[in-house]
Amino acid sequence: MSGDAPHAGLRRLALDAPITELRGVGARRASDLARADVTTVGDLLLRLPFRYEDRSRLRPIATLAAATTCTVAGTIARCGLRPTRRPGFSIFEVLLRDDTGLLSVVWFNQRYLRDVFAVGKRVVLYGAVEARGRSGLQMSNPAFEFVDDDAAPDIVHTGRIVPIYERLGTLTPKLQRALVHEALCQVDPGPDPLPAEVRARLELPD
Repeated sequence: MSGDAPHAGLRRLALDAPITELRGVGARRASDLARADVTTVGDLLLRLPFRYEDRSRLRPIATLAAATTCTVAGTIARCGLRPTRRPGFSIFEVLLRDDTGLLSVVWFNQRYLRDVFAVGKRVVLYGAVEARGRSGLQMSNPAFEFVDDDAAPDIVHTGRIVPIYERLGTLTPKLQRALVHEALCQVDPGPDPLPAEVRARLELPD
């Protein structure tokens, strides 16, 4: 199906366009993709993920249980680096709030997150929930994606069934999902091979 906003202003690309025509692909990433014989936009779209994760079902925080993997959404109530006694070891902690409760979320040795997260931001998380002693539950090292009301239809990494790609050099699975999403938004599908009357009679998308 053809798509418009929010990517309507992007330049259209043919399937045989070099992969470097895709926004975000420079020489280094093109070299990594070439190892998997991906040299065109069409090659990228035909490189299939090796599995999928169902991140589509949002769970209220109050319904979470230990030893489960799930998707939650909420607002950041507090965030920052937690001091530790181990030299060189850091913990970045977020307190996530939704209408039903609070959830502690941590990432290990990812100091850069203090420049990414901020109180008041809305975020969707996907990860494993574990018991945190007597203090409740905790989610550790989850995948995350910031959202707002306008961007919600454009979520790529959470809140949907998500493709998981094999890592290619510097290209993480998350980055590959983003590139495929960009390609799908920019690719020019060309003329529809099905006549309009057939599409209408069978109620098919364009």
